Amino acid sequence: MARGEKALAEHRYNHARPDFQAILQDEPANRTAQVALVRIHIAQQDPAAALELLDELAKSRTQPRDAGLLRGEADLMAGRFDDALAAVANDMTAEAWRIRAIATPGATSWSQWPRRLRAVGAQLALERACLRTLRIFAWNRAILQPQLGWRSRQFAPIRPT
Repeated sequence: MARGEKALAEHRYNHARPDFQAILQDEPANRTAQVALVRIHIAQQDPAAALELLDELAKSRTQPRDAGLLRGEADLMAGRFDDALAAVANDMTAEAWRIRAIATPGATSWSQWPRRLRAVGAQLALERACLRTLRIFAWNRAILQPQLGWRSRQFAPIRPT
């Protein structure tokens, strides 16, 4: 186990894989070896094997803390973008956002892009209008009020009694 973990830490996946596979032959329920083997499969671009091991972990209900990230990465490699988005739906880490950023264009069909772009454009137009209003307000406060001799006490907010 120590030799496999050392090889995995040094990114020597071809040396680490046989060690963890031997451990799994002796102890099929060894969760540490299963998770390490999932990481090796992902690093070696083998999403099918990684997903198979993740399914076994899910059946045994002993998933690692980052099982969603591992599944999302494997689904992303397999081209299953909707599944990748679902796997990281509740995760707010930077790695989950990276998976979302890569999977979102693939998950959206080309026919939906014009509608999505219109929605983004409408949101940007709203934000621009809000910024324009704030600029006008700031200009009024900074330029017009001093020039016209308005005093801030004349425009003091009404305090509740």
